Amino acid sequence: MEELDQEGCMLKQAIEFLRGVPDLRNTAGYPNDTAPVGNAAAVPTTTGASIPTAPAVTSTLQLPTGPTLQPVPPAGVAPARSQDTDLRCEVQRRPHATGVLPGASLDLHAKIWEEEERLRNKIRADHEKALEEAKEKLKKSRDEIQAEIQTEKNNIVKSLKSKSSNPLPPVPVPNLVGINSGDPVDPDIREKRDKIKEMMKHAWDNYRQYGWGHNELKPIARKGHSTNIFGNSQLGASIVDALDTLYIMGLHDEFREGQEWIENHLDFSVNSEVSVFEVNIRFIGGLLAAYYLSGQELFKIKAVQLAGKLIPAFNTPTGIPWAMVNLKSGVGRNWGWASAGSSILSEFGTLHMEFVHLSYLTGNPVYYEKVMHIRKLLQKMDRPNGLYPNYLNPRTGRWGQHHTSMGGLGDSFYEYLLKAWLMSDKMDTEARKMYDDAIEVIIMH
Repeated sequence: MEELDQEGCMLKQAIEFLRGVPDLRNTAGYPNDTAPVGNAAAVPTTTGASIPTAPAVTSTLQLPTGPTLQPVPPAGVAPARSQDTDLRCEVQRRPHATGVLPGASLDLHAKIWEEEERLRNKIRADHEKALEEAKEKLKKSRDEIQAEIQTEKNNIVKSLKSKSSNPLPPVPVPNLVGINSGDPVDPDIREKRDKIKEMMKHAWDNYRQYGWGHNELKPIARKGHSTNIFGNSQLGASIVDALDTLYIMGLHDEFREGQEWIENHLDFSVNSEVSVFEVNIRFIGGLLAAYYLSGQELFKIKAVQLAGKLIPAFNTPTGIPWAMVNLKSGVGRNWGWASAGSSILSEFGTLHMEFVHLSYLTGNPVYYEKVMHIRKLLQKMDRPNGLYPNYLNPRTGRWGQHHTSMGGLGDSFYEYLLKAWLMSDKMDTEARKMYDDAIEVIIMH
């Protein structure tokens, strides 16, 4: 019956095409400003334009044969299943969502319908394939599914690493004096140095055995541990923070172990809320130090990746960063115990050295601009008793409690002022002046 309907439809189309198709603009599914074009005169449209007269038929009409000529449904309507030949032929005459004008050749209609049918078949096949894969998945155990998911994640990570990206600009690695300059002449110093190295290796070996990959090790309980400053993810804080010490001590096998773990497992795209200050000094600082010591590009790339995760913490009304930031969402907040929701001087004031180096290594000024903005803001503010209070509200730009300290909450801010001056080859006179002025007032009080 389907084939008979098809042949009848083809015959009816041929007859109407030769006689000139009547005006079907009022037929449901037809736009009001278009009409089929046969041998009749041009039909005026609602906009005043007209559709030109079709040329007279001078050759024998070649009708397509085979299964490609099927009734074409209007946009959004499933193919008709009625056996009414007139209805099916009328549907085929209507303009289709593809934008083909009425009066186009039957060959063109057939080709368009054939292409759309091919796409529909592909979508249907893909859907059925996905269903089959889902059924197969459900037959597997929970452990097998989790193992497959982890394998897929690893493959994605490898593919991302292999993709070409804009490489970071090459920068000169300074020659470091004294790292491999031989043993000290004084036997007492040599004995002390060897003992310290032995203690370091003892700590590393036990961390390697009992807490590998965890942020910290509980030595008595002999298990991994993570404090809230590093979030709830295994970021290997002890590995990253120890790299430069391992290299300087000549523990190169242990250094390579840490490098391998970082390359294969260190991932900053985790849903963890971390301390901006702690992650900066231990992770970015540790990675940059490892890069300068070894020249391995891996450490520089990881440092830049992590810095990008910390940048959203600076999105405050004043530019003073939040104390904490979620590495995945970029949402920041301050410690609940800090005065009036304030940021802490020793935290937002201890980002300068690492961020300046990031701009040097990447050629991207954004890191330098973030920390210099903090310094400029502090210089403009009134300082009670000539000192910098420990709490500053990142929303209002006002001090919290006028509590000052050279110890916790304030100490490393002053430390970084002096180090910034030294790091700049004593060219950063602004940092040195801020340090000297603070020290003068400290001595006064």
